[in-house]
Amino acid sequence: AALDVPTRAHGLLQEPGGTLLAVARRPGDWLLRWTREGQAVAWHWIEPQRAFAGHVLASADGRTLYTTETDLDSGAGLIGVRDAATLQKRAEWPTHGIDPHQLLWDRSPGQTGRLIVANGGVPTQPETGRVKRHLEHMDSSVVRLDARTGERLGQWRLDDPRLSLRHLAWGEADGQSVLGI
Repeated sequence: AALDVPTRAHGLLQEPGGTLLAVARRPGDWLLRWTREGQAVAWHWIEPQRAFAGHVLASADGRTLYTTETDLDSGAGLIGVRDAATLQKRAEWPTHGIDPHQLLWDRSPGQTGRLIVANGGVPTQPETGRVKRHLEHMDSSVVRLDARTGERLGQWRLDDPRLSLRHLAWGEADGQSVLGI
């Protein structure tokens, strides 16, 4: 199936009922729920002065969605906490960085209910698309957040500030969970 979208889609999430969520590529302004047959079920346009940053993640019970977002006035990274049924925002939390991108559930032992967020660290604006601006101010990091409160539980940076962290993957190595960046 095919479905026309206003700009390029990036992150996809399959929901338990079989529908799919697609998020506009960063910086974007739409979130779409659609069927495998290509029928749009719900469109959601982001609030003024915000932009979607390309990824969405669902809570274990499926009632909450977490979206990576950017405050267009300050450039600060945000996690949008949304009602999964309506796609409406219930809260937003800082990612403690700029240019957030992918987020995953922390699979480390003892870290249930924790989000891991990749802050790419590259300032961008919707009017300039993906043009990288002010690279001297890059601030890439990985952040662990409490998924109930948004509290920052940890933050890590690479030694080289010019490396942008965007995508994450979990794996197993020698019986331990490993985060790949």
